[in-house]
Amino acid sequence: MGGEETIDAPVRYPMPLLRSSFEKGGLAAAVDAVGNPDLRRIAQAEAYYFTARPDEACAAAEPFLQSDDPALKLSACFICAYANLSLNRPAAAKKCLSELKSMKEGLDAAAPEARASYVLFATAAAVLLHLDPSFTEDDLAASMRDLPEGLALFASYV
Repeated sequence: MGGEETIDAPVRYPMPLLRSSFEKGGLAAAVDAVGNPDLRRIAQAEAYYFTARPDEACAAAEPFLQSDDPALKLSACFICAYANLSLNRPAAAKKCLSELKSMKEGLDAAAPEARASYVLFATAAAVLLHLDPSFTEDDLAASMRDLPEGLALFASYV
């Protein structure tokens, strides 16, 4: 889990915990096992969010909202949007969703994994929040081949 990214390489996929699996009680070890330090911080933000600690999730993920790395930025947008909703901060959530939407620009020239990740998380945000989707079900299905197993499973849920 997360081991394929090295410190010097761009992160290929967002949401390291969502795309992984671990035994019950193994959350901290799963976070610690993420090799890339920035991605480990995203994993920690995920852990905070999924353990009902939205303030800490925002604090951990917010520095990546302006990241040049699409996977880190995508993770931060998704985590912060949902954490801010949990904190009853709809304006902040909307800002994160707008930031996510802005990532669509230049997507045609993006690497297949970046495009697939964007399609997944833009569609997930639309479906889970009952917004108008930017992509069709066929777009999402086609993108699944470019996602690692954990994200492909999340895509099938969406």
